Amino acid sequence: AAAWAPALTHKAHGQAVTGLAAAPGDRLWSCSWDRGVKVWDATAMEPRFNGTAQVALTCLARPPAEGPDVAATGAHDGAVFVWDARCRPA
Repeated sequence: AAAWAPALTHKAHGQAVTGLAAAPGDRLWSCSWDRGVKVWDATAMEPRFNGTAQVALTCLARPPAEGPDVAATGAHDGAVFVWDARCRPA
């Protein structure tokens, strides 16, 4: 049988990726031990949003009812962060 191989490999974070979630509009959310959370253009694999938590992130969930711009991440210290890619720092 033929081996299955990834269609694309991309270095998305500086440490282990701990969460991924697809979103409408060809978006992909990711989070990592490097404390980063990103929203990617899944076609071009370019980040649309970058956020940084105070601690390493261990999981990610995206509630479909909130639309493609909202996700929540969990951290190793028990913290939960809610991210909204529409909110940009000034």
